Amino acid sequence: MTITSIRFSTFDYERWCDLMALKNQLNALMSDLTARQRQVITLRFGLGNDVAYSYEETARILQLSRERVCGIESIALYKLRRPSRSDILMPYWKSLFESD
Repeated sequence: MTITSIRFSTFDYERWCDLMALKNQLNALMSDLTARQRQVITLRFGLGNDVAYSYEETARILQLSRERVCGIESIALYKLRRPSRSDILMPYWKSLFESD
């Protein structure tokens, strides 16, 4: 499931606002990544066009080896998982996924 593929059975304005705020925060957090790291994360997790690509597909698109894509993703996720960054996203995560 990608962030933009979350569907609601009935329109829930509050959850929609939370989702939009989460996307804005993700974009802000990803601005600290290198351009290549942003590309890999965007493709791997479907943040740009709602399609999450495999390592092989991402490697083909970026003309890199599968192992290089895996390494770039690993470094980018390490940066994004730092407490100073992950703490920013936790309220959105809880409101979107743990309130059901």
